[in-house]
Amino acid sequence: MLLFIFYAWFNLRNVYYLGKDDFDTGLEYWDRALEIELDNVDVLYNLANVYRKLGSFEKTIEAIQKVLEIDLDLIEVKYFLDTIKNVQEEE
Repeated sequence: MLLFIFYAWFNLRNVYYLGKDDFDTGLEYWDRALEIELDNVDVLYNLANVYRKLGSFEKTIEAIQKVLEIDLDLIEVKYFLDTIKNVQEEE
């Protein structure tokens, strides 16, 4: 239960900073959460979204690939990865 509350707090903080377009601070919070649980799919997915908003497509892809190593059945994550790769190819 304590871990759930912890992640809920990190998620709220991240949403707050992303809403203010303060992606660097949001990234800091997700990095902290990842230090606690390296294989948390939700943390990795949200971290990928922050990297995407920062324009760091290589780090976005890296985070998404880690998610897929943990759970290959996440269709929305596969779609997200394909979308990022297509955007990266267009640039």
